[in-house]
Amino acid sequence: MPGAFLYDNVVQGATLASAEASVATLPLSNLQDAQPRRRTRLMGSTATVTADLGSNKSVDCAALISTTLGAGATVRARVGTEAALVEAAPIVDLDFLARDALPQMAAWTPARGGGGGTGEATYFDAAGNLQIAAAGEYRITHDPVTLERRGVLLEPGRGNGIRNPRFVGAVPGAPGTNATNMVTAATGGLSSQISGVGSENGIPYVDFRLTGTVASSGIFALSTEGPSTIAATSGQVWTGSFYWRVISGSGPNVWQINWQEYNSTLTSVADVNVAVAAPTTAALRTQRVVDARTLAGGTTAFVRNRVRIAFPAGTYDFTLRIGAPQLELGTFATMPMLPPAGTTGATTRAADTGALAIAVPSSFSMYSEAQHVQRLGANAGAVLHDIGVDDGSASNAFDIRLLDTATLSVDAAAVSGGSPIADFGNTNISIEGTIRQAAAYAANDMAYSANGAAIETDTSGVLPALTRFLISQGEAITYLRRLRLYDRRLTNAQLVALSGTGSSLVAAEVTGDTGIIAAEAEDANQGNVILTLAAPALGRFLRIDIDNPAAAYTDIGVLVAGALWRTERSIAYGIEEGRLMLDRRDRNSFTGAEFPVPAIFNPRYARFTLPVLSDAEVKTAHRALVRQLGAAGDGLVIPDIADGLAERNRRALWGALNEPGGNSGTIMTAFNINERSFLVTERV
Repeated sequence: MPGAFLYDNVVQGATLASAEASVATLPLSNLQDAQPRRRTRLMGSTATVTADLGSNKSVDCAALISTTLGAGATVRARVGTEAALVEAAPIVDLDFLARDALPQMAAWTPARGGGGGTGEATYFDAAGNLQIAAAGEYRITHDPVTLERRGVLLEPGRGNGIRNPRFVGAVPGAPGTNATNMVTAATGGLSSQISGVGSENGIPYVDFRLTGTVASSGIFALSTEGPSTIAATSGQVWTGSFYWRVISGSGPNVWQINWQEYNSTLTSVADVNVAVAAPTTAALRTQRVVDARTLAGGTTAFVRNRVRIAFPAGTYDFTLRIGAPQLELGTFATMPMLPPAGTTGATTRAADTGALAIAVPSSFSMYSEAQHVQRLGANAGAVLHDIGVDDGSASNAFDIRLLDTATLSVDAAAVSGGSPIADFGNTNISIEGTIRQAAAYAANDMAYSANGAAIETDTSGVLPALTRFLISQGEAITYLRRLRLYDRRLTNAQLVALSGTGSSLVAAEVTGDTGIIAAEAEDANQGNVILTLAAPALGRFLRIDIDNPAAAYTDIGVLVAGALWRTERSIAYGIEEGRLMLDRRDRNSFTGAEFPVPAIFNPRYARFTLPVLSDAEVKTAHRALVRQLGAAGDGLVIPDIADGLAERNRRALWGALNEPGGNSGTIMTAFNINERSFLVTERV
């Protein structure tokens, strides 16, 4: 198989960049005039070097030398457009999953729900403990069961009608006789006794011991509120919720709770039985009972959080723990709202919102990634969540939204002077799924994509100057994961990629890719890694990705790339390969003693002849090699392009392809047959 030469190094003179500002000790510019021992150091176990070649260049080989690539290291070379290889840089970049973005929200208006830090806004921390948000704190919350980090919690405005969800001073008594404290009662042979009040994983609770033999049926009734509860009208939806678990003993196999509604004179107007899963001994935070009901009756009534648990016949002696009861108007339960300790009044939490004052660029793009886990439902057209930019009013704005239509959907819309100028079609989504939305604006050039769907465009409409980036929450629960604002209109392909994967990189615009390859770099061979593409690729950008898991940094001495001159015929069988011995061995002429002095490095060399060069090769590739390199420039020689990567790394040499003071020419030995001899010593 033929050999190959890389003599036109397109990295030389390129603009070089490295992601995450990972360069340390020496600049990337060192790689423009490559010298193996004049290194650039990239910190971390992963590193990326991107070369802007200035214009489209042909590349089918990239070579680097790194003597710090350890076990398991991999490299990858790609060629393509900027959109294919360079992640677009946002001017606002909040990632609530990968790192703690809350300090970056210090400039945002502290209008998150509640804001008082007194118990109305809560969240679960990484250990599954219920925490109370500080004043103005946006809530990074976690799944209480799996402990998965979920993002910034955004909830609607709500109120907890139960005036004592902390069970302060809880005492037993007759149902309905205590207006401020929880009361209990048991019937049918059961008796109940409060056996403890406390907090588990931050959730306030009360323990009840239930004992007795039930002949036919028994009822345990829990009321956490007197008559001053939530006032609602017929047709409104209220939701009751509480946490529970069994502490000791054995309860019934079949559980049934009973919610009751009363009018203002405490006359029952509804009595609803709901079958529920039996509580277990698992953590309190992992077991929440939630039930939503439409208010019965034709007049204003009071919802009273009176829970009755029905028991079949049997003998019982067990302790039940019930925590953080909540009663709220709305179709779903939100996070527990706990008033300050020692108080018994109802508490409210405002909707989570926020805004960042910023001079929005005249052309911009937005990206949002979120999970929506609850929503209003049955209220077509309501905006449940939006992210957008505006001028401080709703008259001039561009928003990406969650809509409560016949089916849950997302869309984007722009308004100028109070009149719509763009309204992109709705994209149906599923609850709980990850929703990615990307939108872009330039004058008379707007676009939108959701979850990688085909781009939608609108080419008519102009917005005035906008002054803020904002979050707004309606009747939904949203976990906001990522939020970005870009200072330019991304391409349509970038928007589709962004909404599909969360990255603006457009895979279709990669023109050449070596794939992820085991580095197989050996220090004895200068750490060569020679990456070749199947065919030349044309592109303006070259990206090298390095994953070096066993190292804290990666040193690069050489990074070169370009089009290979693949000789038409093989290098002659007479190739000579070995090392130039720079060691010394001095001998004392009187005593015969020897003093061996090893060299720092004995460079490899190759002496060979190209015996059959065509006239076309002499007039094109060879002529360009001699002219561009001279004797001062270096090139790469690969003795056999068909070698496997490990052997190619061992044999390939980076060094002078023309000798100083010598003639670098070809000899015509026959018609259309030329030859040239080389002696290449690697540069160290």
